[in-house]
Amino acid sequence: MPPCKPNPGTFPVVGFYIERGLGSRAWGSVFAVLLIFTYAFTFQLIQANTLAGLAKANFGMPTYATGLLLVAITAPFFIAGIRSVARIAEYLAPLMAVIYMTLAVIVIIENIGQLGTVFDMIIQGAFGVNSVAGGTLGGLFAALMNGTKRGLYSNEAGMGSAPNAAATATVSHPVKQGMIQSLGVFVDTILVCSATAFIVLLGGVYDPNAAEQPSDGAALTVDSLAALGPWTKPIILIVIFMFVYSTLLGNFSYSEGNIKYLLGIENNAWIVKAISIIAVFLGSVLSLEMVWNLGDWTAALLAIMNLVACTLLFKWAVGALKDYQHQLQTKTEDEIQFCSSDNEFLPGELPTDVWTKEAIAQGRNISSDPASWEHGD
Repeated sequence: MPPCKPNPGTFPVVGFYIERGLGSRAWGSVFAVLLIFTYAFTFQLIQANTLAGLAKANFGMPTYATGLLLVAITAPFFIAGIRSVARIAEYLAPLMAVIYMTLAVIVIIENIGQLGTVFDMIIQGAFGVNSVAGGTLGGLFAALMNGTKRGLYSNEAGMGSAPNAAATATVSHPVKQGMIQSLGVFVDTILVCSATAFIVLLGGVYDPNAAEQPSDGAALTVDSLAALGPWTKPIILIVIFMFVYSTLLGNFSYSEGNIKYLLGIENNAWIVKAISIIAVFLGSVLSLEMVWNLGDWTAALLAIMNLVACTLLFKWAVGALKDYQHQLQTKTEDEIQFCSSDNEFLPGELPTDVWTKEAIAQGRNISSDPASWEHGD
């Protein structure tokens, strides 16, 4: 028998694992609708609002003007599906991350003597130490709630969004891609978010004892970096612009895949295109509080549904991990191959043609036949 290989789908979406894993097309569809609303609308609002706020604070640019500019540079991708633009953004995002981390390191080096104080502030702020010591638990719960909401938004762990991109990877074993996804959470949260914390706490702009705290975190970060010199402001604004732009494109891609899951591969996704364009403009002119409240609610609903499905299907993930660990004892990384057929570590046969011996033997490939997944085959 030939070795098993993955058959990546053309538009992989999380609805598939809910439909096939739990045997419910209805719940897979509900999840797809939630994801479309979250990523085509509310998360687009947040990204556009962030950039519009920065443009207004630093250049006096009206928010509606920023909205029109964003529509002009994103609508061609939304409408025509210009994949080359997405590929450019894919390469630019890591480059921007490296530049951002470099600036953070410079800030830390210049203020190395204050690191002890900063760590103390982080620990007290994270666990509400002062509030608890004062006899109240409100500070602790507030810290946990805000930390959870912003942490969820920063890395999207548990929301079921990243698997839409991860499922396009061609790997010899699904556990390998799972480990890559775990590394992504580490990079987003521990490295990038911590870098932002150090920039803000060492920049000399943020005052933890102030009665009113700034609500716009992006503007606070830009102002804090300005302590290094005026040359940093245009750089960080470009970095944030590229982050926002690439995220807008990525959010649309997730939504596009899910609408095609619902309506079929041939659907032109005009609903998602219209929603995304409207959201990009609205996000620029709506208030910061409104867009974040909407984003928090939709993210929570999406995460709850996805985590329930993950819990119910947890035994399959454990089985795949055991299979990987078992093969690792006798094979090299290059020799490890996942196969769902007659796999002693899995709780049963996977209800799909992916990863099976038969699929390879018969030359069937889901990625070359989009109609096969359109009808849930």
